[in-house]
Amino acid sequence: MEYKDWSITECIRKVNDSLFLPDIQRPYVWEDDDIYLLFDSICRDYPINTVLFWFLEKNTLEKEKHIKRIKFISQKGEENYPETGPLSRDNYFLVIDGQQRITSLFLTLKGTYKIKQKRSLISADLYFNFLSGVQENEKEMLFEFQFFPLNHQDVWIEKIEDKKKVLPDYTKNWIRIKYITGLDKLHEVQSKIKEKIKNEISYEVTDIENGNIFKLWSKLNYDKLITYYEERTQEYDKVLDIFIRTNSGGQKLSYSDLLFSYIKLHWNDARDKFNELLKDINEGNKYKFSHDVILKTILFFHANDQDGLKYRTVNFTPTLIASTKKEWDERIVKTFKLTKDLLSSRFLLTNDKLITSYNAIIPIAYFIYKYNIKGIGEEQNKITAQLQSSIRDWLITSMLTGVFGGQSDGILYKAKKAIEESSKSDYFPKDELFTRFNESKPALALRVTNDLISKVSYNSKESYLVLSLLYNHSINFTPLTLENLPQQDHIVSQSELRKSKVPKEKINSIFNLRYVSAADNRQKSDETFIDWSNRLGIGVLDNHYIPHGQWDASNYSDFLEKRKEMFLKQIGI
Repeated sequence: MEYKDWSITECIRKVNDSLFLPDIQRPYVWEDDDIYLLFDSICRDYPINTVLFWFLEKNTLEKEKHIKRIKFISQKGEENYPETGPLSRDNYFLVIDGQQRITSLFLTLKGTYKIKQKRSLISADLYFNFLSGVQENEKEMLFEFQFFPLNHQDVWIEKIEDKKKVLPDYTKNWIRIKYITGLDKLHEVQSKIKEKIKNEISYEVTDIENGNIFKLWSKLNYDKLITYYEERTQEYDKVLDIFIRTNSGGQKLSYSDLLFSYIKLHWNDARDKFNELLKDINEGNKYKFSHDVILKTILFFHANDQDGLKYRTVNFTPTLIASTKKEWDERIVKTFKLTKDLLSSRFLLTNDKLITSYNAIIPIAYFIYKYNIKGIGEEQNKITAQLQSSIRDWLITSMLTGVFGGQSDGILYKAKKAIEESSKSDYFPKDELFTRFNESKPALALRVTNDLISKVSYNSKESYLVLSLLYNHSINFTPLTLENLPQQDHIVSQSELRKSKVPKEKINSIFNLRYVSAADNRQKSDETFIDWSNRLGIGVLDNHYIPHGQWDASNYSDFLEKRKEMFLKQIGI
């Protein structure tokens, strides 16, 4: 499909007629300066980027009721709402990429823009200073645009006075953009504007200034500046994927953000329910459970094959959504809360830094859900100490080995099959899970080995978890004061080792790291190991599983070997 072009006014005429937004779009977020920059780019002949439209046939909209035509806002501050009128056209366009630009142009040229003034929002129009275009301002814009309240004339003079009388006074001559675009004919631009300026502000427009105004009119009314590409697939899932990719440069989007537009057709308050659960289990910023994790877990509960785990609208059938809605409070919410309690109170994984993969948690949630486990304890239908031990082994091992780093859907489905085949509510099949992964092609080795730990380095995703194992998960990642925030500290300081040209990978070895508070880390700073250990004594060394000795760059390799031995013994390897 080739690229096509519209003029800006041609595009604006189509807004809320044949051009709409899909329900997967985010709200309008541009501010005044974004619009000024857009219009400056237009006047400077800079490209304003290609837009992407979803070409939709009327038949598709009639068949796929979940695909909505969402209207562009006509006034800043409004919410977007669906077009409920009849499908009067054979084809429609929905904006996949370009919403902010088109909305800004629509509000500026046809709608109502709002600006802040004395703590309130008032209606305003965009004006062009036709004396600009000579020198860039401090924001690196050559042509000056600004919003002013509606009580201004189409053309007016703003006098700029320097109260300190350091700089000379000057004026800005403003003309309303809507007035310029309202002129349809070329000769009107050349004659009417010049005459209007003379009559209203007694100013003779120069040829250069008149050329600026004419150029702006031409860019808005005549030149084909909206270059667009039509995506003609009628498949909703493909468009979701395209939308994710084309919007990856801005605010991060997840599939759940897009899928909720479909889910809410059958469960109107689904997003509110999800948000309420996430607020509870994340405990502020302690964890980072997301909508995606919840949706993937729900798919896991019901998947009959690997494809059933994919984020696709066809997998979120009305039956699945109805089942989820019915089970939400009594089964699903309780499953997630119990899973989180297991992480924090029993496994002492008390912070997101210690969770290298949330996918590794999903099989645990499924086990709890499948057998409708009610709590933690030694009674029937509870997670006993023995169960806790096997679940913890699974979780720690799977996170450290990184088995979910690749094609996680395939790994997840193997995990589900192992749990289903076990069919024992008092037994978590960690060995069966490990065996199933080890037998896969290619094999996924779920063994925490010396070599695996040795590859972990400073501030890596795995380092926080490995160090927490060393300290028996006794590190508090959510202290009340920032001074007590745990940080990773190089035992033999980086500066001391760098001076002796020790390779970076050896400096950042996990066996040269310990946890300390932010305050202690600052106090130690670049102090040599010998000075530091002599000052604090052997008690500190023992607390951090550090071998006794006078360590420096000359015997650093020996230090690493001895610390490795103590380290691995403490974590049980």
